[in-house]
Parts: sequence; C-alpha cells; structure tokens
Amino acid sequence: MLARDPFGSCGFKSHPRRVKKSIYTLIYNEAMERVLKGKDATEFGSLKVSLVWNSPFPEKIVSVAMRRCYSTKPIEEIDAELDQKGIEYMKYLLKRALEDKALDVFEHFRMEFLIENLDETTVNSVLISYPFAHWLRLSGLEWLLAINARTLIEMWRDKETKPFASKLVEVLKEKHVCDAFNQVVFNE
Repeated sequence: MLARDPFGSCGFKSHPRRVKKSIYTLIYNEAMERVLKGKDATEFGSLKVSLVWNSPFPEKIVSVAMRRCYSTKPIEEIDAELDQKGIEYMKYLLKRALEDKALDVFEHFRMEFLIENLDETTVNSVLISYPFAHWLRLSGLEWLLAINARTLIEMWRDKETKPFASKLVEVLKEKHVCDAFNQVVFNE
C-alpha cells in the first residue's frame, strides 16, 4: 500500500515549508522590485539608525580570529603579538581575509542597531536574503537589528541591499567604532 500524501487534502503538492518559502519569495520579489525602481533609495533617507552595541576592539577581534585559524599559539600570545605589531598589521590581516574570501573571521565582530522608520516589507526582503541578520520588532516601524560584520559586508556588496547597508556603515563611521575596519573593508 502506498503512503498517502499528508498535504494532498489541503491542496499542497509539497511540504508546507516550501509553500511558506514561496510566499516569502513573493514578498522578497515585491521589495526588490521597489528597490530596482529606486523607491527604496529615497525611503532609506528617512531611516534613523543608531548603534546600540558593538563588539569592543573589532579590528583586533577579527585579527585574533584570523591568526588563531592558522596558529597553535594561545590566544594570549596572539593578542600580545597584535598589540606589539599595531594597527597596520591588523589592517594587513583584514585585507588578507578579504582577498582570501575568508569572511568567516568577520563573524566575530557583532553589532546591534536601533532602526526607525523601516517598513516590514523591507525587513522581510533583507531577512530572506540574509538569515543571519536577526530582527526584533520593537513597535510599529522600530526594529532592533543584530548583525555580524560578515553579513554587513555581504549586504554592502549586494547592489540591491547596498543602500540599506550603507546607512549602517555611515553610523559606524560617525561613531568612529572601527575606523581601520571601515577603511579596509568599505574602501573609504
């Protein structure tokens, strides 16, 4: 006897998760259509973005992660070595990580932003493309976004999400959170 499709009775030919994904795809496509028409570029101008928290010493955290991947030295020795060699050596390591496409080391640098005046459609479009960006709705159009630097870099490189990512990068620059990181990663 053949097993009956448990979703056949409700009209689905596949698992509900696939159906859910296609609904998200529709939302994503609608949002991306708005971005491509240029509407979101001006909407991003009304965003208010505030940095709530970030990992301390981001350049050093990423550099330690990179050195630890290829070294058997204890973290304390790597930390002392980075202090001795200075920020220029850390910039060199950041450049190497980007050149080698070793973006996983950037995941150690985390930040949280308060974002105001952001509609749910845009949040959904970013969420579908970047599932490692964690969103929490605070109220209406207010959101808390927890994101790591790898995801921010990927968003900034994507032409469709670059206007949004640029807003986040602007705040990092204004607060002088990670000047060396911004200079190396975002070429500015």
